[in-house]
Amino acid sequence: MKKTITLVLALIGLVACGTALGGDGAVDTRSHGPGFLPHERVAPGFEAVGMEGFGGKYRGVDGPYRGMGGDVVRSVSSDSQNVSLVGSLYDYWDYAHAVVVEGDYAYLADWDAGLRVIDVSDPTSPTEVGSYDTYGDACGVAVSGGYAYLANGYDGLRVIDVSDPASPTAVGSCYPDGGAYGVAVSGGYAYLAAYDAGLRVIDISDPASPTEVGYYDTGSALGVAVSGGYAYLADDNAGLRVIDISDPASPTEVGSCYTYGSALGVAVSGGYAYLADSGAGLRVIDISNPSSPIEVGYFDTDGWARGVAVSGDYAYLAADEAGLRVIDVSNPASPMEVGYYDTDGRAHGVAVSGGYAYLADKYHFEIFDCSAALYLDDDAPDAMPTEYSITKLYPNPFNPTLTVVVGLPEPADLCIRVYNITGRQVAELVDGRRGAGYHGFVFNGSAMASGAYFVRASIPGQLEQVRKVVLIK
Repeated sequence: MKKTITLVLALIGLVACGTALGGDGAVDTRSHGPGFLPHERVAPGFEAVGMEGFGGKYRGVDGPYRGMGGDVVRSVSSDSQNVSLVGSLYDYWDYAHAVVVEGDYAYLADWDAGLRVIDVSDPTSPTEVGSYDTYGDACGVAVSGGYAYLANGYDGLRVIDVSDPASPTAVGSCYPDGGAYGVAVSGGYAYLAAYDAGLRVIDISDPASPTEVGYYDTGSALGVAVSGGYAYLADDNAGLRVIDISDPASPTEVGSCYTYGSALGVAVSGGYAYLADSGAGLRVIDISNPSSPIEVGYFDTDGWARGVAVSGDYAYLAADEAGLRVIDVSNPASPMEVGYYDTDGRAHGVAVSGGYAYLADKYHFEIFDCSAALYLDDDAPDAMPTEYSITKLYPNPFNPTLTVVVGLPEPADLCIRVYNITGRQVAELVDGRRGAGYHGFVFNGSAMASGAYFVRASIPGQLEQVRKVVLIK
């Protein structure tokens, strides 16, 4: 075994870091529901006054609203902790609602302005490279296999070819009952949160001809995530609904969990569902038994929790007027806020990729470095790093996510790659310039086999370091 490891390290040493691997193609983990529409359109059962539209549970957060789409009356704060803004793009088109990142591109659901494609290869300088106006209310987006699937409000599902990001082209559409306010894509199907029409299942094996094949009417579906043969719905006042989709033609509800707020967005990771629960903040629900989901923890954030993404041990909340919130969920029973950035906009959607958080923030698209927040624990250093090194790998052994923390005393071009026992590269976590400080990156081994892996960090002329980690499933 010792000889084998030595051989692997030698093989890894011959590999030079190149281009970035890119994003994970994650499905839309933030879904915008019709409870807050930025113009005059209001869904059935909702009032265009304050926050009463959300089941009458809350009447605003920091003050009254000037109607649907007006600015909230509040003092603008630039307060932040352990989160830094590295790049932004003013959204002069309309109203940024949802975002997903794949590779070097962010795909923005931008309400009346449809789909916007933004080059984020340089996080400090995001640039719009393409767009497609869907003439609807684009409020949710997922990307898979070269196509963007846009939840277009009352106008249903739109399928857009993004194989050429500079020239997106519509290829198909589907108009289910209830419209589409959130979308997730898995295994040849798109799953739509269709508000009062519940869950709609769309066959997208032919993207030019998406066809509804099944549905389950839950009542008020605003967001959706899919994992392990189940669809998890953020169902407004009804909380979390769990739908068995093993037979897409015949979805069946198997469990539910009531929450204290109005469930607007949902993400699923590692046996837990994370709900953006409006005025009740983040709710953590154990779904290890899908037929009996149980809330095990919560964190009542500032603001109005609208969207959520999860990466590793952290949940990222789009918290409306309170901006971006970073929550440590390593102990699901006791979530703890470890960082935030109070933006000037109205954060609706969030995505996480390559060590950055991407925010759909009303009139802005913003990119944040959250690495300082990711290092907050009992043995985190108080000062800046004094040497270039991998300072921490945790947990180790891991299942399925591993956080790699690297310290940089000065700005540097950093490359981190992961290799298996044969020396084959299986992932690239970062390849680009980073500022001085501690930076955290997440390796997701959910698609990998159990066993030993090697994390290699490289900085030209400064660092060549390899650390062994073990994945146990």
